[in-house]
Amino acid sequence: MILENRLRLKTSIDAIRWLTFQGCAFRGHDETIDSLNRGNFIELVKLLASYNSNVKNVVLENAPGNAQYISPTIQKDILRIFARKVRAVICKEIGDAKYCIIIDEARDESKREQMAIVLRYVDKKVKFRKGYDGASNMRGEWNGLQALFLNECSSAYYIHCFAHRLQLALVAAAREVHPIHNFLTKLTFIVNLVSASPKRHDQLRDAHTSNVVHLIENGELEIGSGLNQIGTLQRAGDTRWSSHLNSIRSLLKMYDATYSVLESITKDEVKDQSTGYIFFSLSHGPEYHALQIANAVLVARHLGATLALPDIKGNKFGEKRQFGEIYDVNKFLKSLNGIIRVDIDPPTELSNAKLPIVRVPTRVSEDYIASNINPIFQTKKNLKIITYYDSSKFTNGKEDKLSNAYQCLAMYESLKLQPELQELVDSMVGTLRSLSHKTRGRFVAVDFKVEMVEKMGCNGEEIGEFLKKIGFHKDTTVYLTQTGWDHSLNALRNVFPNTFTKDAIMPADEKAKFMDSENHQYEKLIDFYICSQGDVFVPAIPSRFSVGVVGERIAIGKTQILIPSKNTSGFAADYISPYIAKKSHFANSCFC
Repeated sequence: MILENRLRLKTSIDAIRWLTFQGCAFRGHDETIDSLNRGNFIELVKLLASYNSNVKNVVLENAPGNAQYISPTIQKDILRIFARKVRAVICKEIGDAKYCIIIDEARDESKREQMAIVLRYVDKKVKFRKGYDGASNMRGEWNGLQALFLNECSSAYYIHCFAHRLQLALVAAAREVHPIHNFLTKLTFIVNLVSASPKRHDQLRDAHTSNVVHLIENGELEIGSGLNQIGTLQRAGDTRWSSHLNSIRSLLKMYDATYSVLESITKDEVKDQSTGYIFFSLSHGPEYHALQIANAVLVARHLGATLALPDIKGNKFGEKRQFGEIYDVNKFLKSLNGIIRVDIDPPTELSNAKLPIVRVPTRVSEDYIASNINPIFQTKKNLKIITYYDSSKFTNGKEDKLSNAYQCLAMYESLKLQPELQELVDSMVGTLRSLSHKTRGRFVAVDFKVEMVEKMGCNGEEIGEFLKKIGFHKDTTVYLTQTGWDHSLNALRNVFPNTFTKDAIMPADEKAKFMDSENHQYEKLIDFYICSQGDVFVPAIPSRFSVGVVGERIAIGKTQILIPSKNTSGFAADYISPYIAKKSHFANSCFC
């Protein structure tokens, strides 16, 4: 009986060891006796039994019901014993030598994250360390993987994976070179636009197939196994080696096909143009302007209407500014060329007429346009739309890829400051950087307005303590969106002497025009774009202004956004905005 039990257990152990070494699953969908396939483990035991009568006589149906050694519990127990033995052998081989653990993860074909762990012996002078990627679930001080290691071994040092750091550094450096950043941004928009819908994707493949056939017929392409595969445009990823190069290569390879699809989009737009107009106004500040532009572009394109160049409402009733007083008209027209037709001087009788007004939610969908706006447009031909803000749609709206591509283009490419205003912002940013010589020209932008934050129970001293807690040097330059100095900010300046508001850094000859006490429109624009350019952005309290700034920062690759909290952690990584850590901001869908 003892020998039979040992042989039965040995058979199970051998089967488990082989399956584990081969990386095979154990269980089957149906492990009943009548099943045609009882899973890898039982089928392997049956195979072993078919070659040895002694094994056959003691396993499966020939074994006692309470000692078959094939249950999931037994399998896991044996696996745990294997694991302990493997760890023991590894520890014995390492002895007192130093070693490192390298951990990384990547998505498989089913989009699940698969983790690879490498244990490497290193020189005895090198300390025990671990390499991680920069994701919050890996580096988090409290809940990240590094925290789990530290709970077991307090001498384990956290080191961000050098390969990831080098790749991210290269991407960040490239974004500082404006021609490269503009090129990669345009590349992303082209990929998104052409690949956004199944129709466009099919057009791309068909065009590429025709082009390949034509080149082969002319003898311009070699033929052979694996050559001239029909692919698609590839997206670049900031943490993936060579992904930007692969994206460029895919565009070069499919350049003619991509051009054909873009030309088709333009022709469809011209063919669908009608005599109707869509009018709208920009209002409530720059944080809303991009949303209003995106809605107007999508509505006009879906309806085949001409978009009238918008005016910009002031703070006072009836007060308006021309679009060109704030934004660059030429860049606006150029960015939307081929997408919609824009009329900078629509008929006066329409501009002054009382047109039907349609309220449109943020990130309007094509289904909404078709069912709620198109019927009115078909009857009236000319409409005025007003966008109302819907926060749930801004962060968690259902994705419509084609609409998303046009909205991304409208929101983050079409609105650029007019030259004089852009020059002023650049001058003020330059002043902040020159004041930051001890911190290599870097500055922190804080959305902090005394009258707003005090209602939320926050003050300047708390912001100063927060920045100090997470490691900012006392010589760090801090920019506040507050207009004029308030005595309550003295506590912040005591901690960070280089704290300034726009009043202190704006050239004196510009204040008369851009610091009008009765109209804060320019001031808000200046704050918005300086906060977008800051090396770090800290919103003191949640606001629509800060959400807009976050989107603009994602668009230009500046993702250092920290949210103050009562957390006692001294690591900046533990305060990263959820918009960045969880990629919950709409802008992430445009640039990822």
